[in-house]
Amino acid sequence: MVTLSVGAVLKQAMRSCKSWWMIPLCALALVTLLSESRLFWLFFNEQETAFAKPFLQAREQFKLDAGRLDPEASDAFRERVQAAVNDPLVVAGFKLFLHKAVKIVICLLLLLALLRVLMVLFSKAAVNQEDGAEGLKRALPRSGQMSLSYLLLAFMQVIPFFFCIFPGLLLYPKFYFGCFLITEQSANPFKALADSWKMTEGSYLQVCALFLIELVIDVVMAISVVGFIPALAFSFAMRAAAYEQLKGNLAPRPGV
Repeated sequence: MVTLSVGAVLKQAMRSCKSWWMIPLCALALVTLLSESRLFWLFFNEQETAFAKPFLQAREQFKLDAGRLDPEASDAFRERVQAAVNDPLVVAGFKLFLHKAVKIVICLLLLLALLRVLMVLFSKAAVNQEDGAEGLKRALPRSGQMSLSYLLLAFMQVIPFFFCIFPGLLLYPKFYFGCFLITEQSANPFKALADSWKMTEGSYLQVCALFLIELVIDVVMAISVVGFIPALAFSFAMRAAAYEQLKGNLAPRPGV
């Protein structure tokens, strides 16, 4: 059973930062940051304002009437709202708006999943430079399948947070390497979570420490957009270094 060494992980991640692999890794971090930024949502809202206009007008009218809702004004307000809801143009506009919103959100999620998978692959190559190029060539043809697996994996990782923050924080380190495991032989997210749980046996506290270091780096560097890019790349390199240390725990034990 291999035990994680946080010091060795940090040293290996620092060494990987000096390799040329960090250039594409930082480029992917930049594209990921732009994809997640509010610029997309500002553009989206600006383009779709026309579909939401009737609802915005109803909201503004409600603000005007809110201070003087006597029985007559209240009845008139309800009639206006009911008329807006039953208006075929409003209903058609809202359906079109919702349809386009769903399509754009799905495309954005797939793009973000693909970017995260590529960052995993390049961070593994940066840490394991001897087999970096060959491993990348073998994995890239499956990047689409891995992106779908990543979406399902990310959903399963955040499920505990829906019940309570504290259990989610306790369980997340056990699933810390799931995104790396789906880039190996099998892209099965369920197997990835089970293997990640097995990998962290005996190193749970060390993985928690690594997770906290990653959070601190992200929070500090988030103050600067420019600083967030190398911070995100370093976080992936750090996780890749830890993965390289612990993946031997998945090897079959002699006599088993």
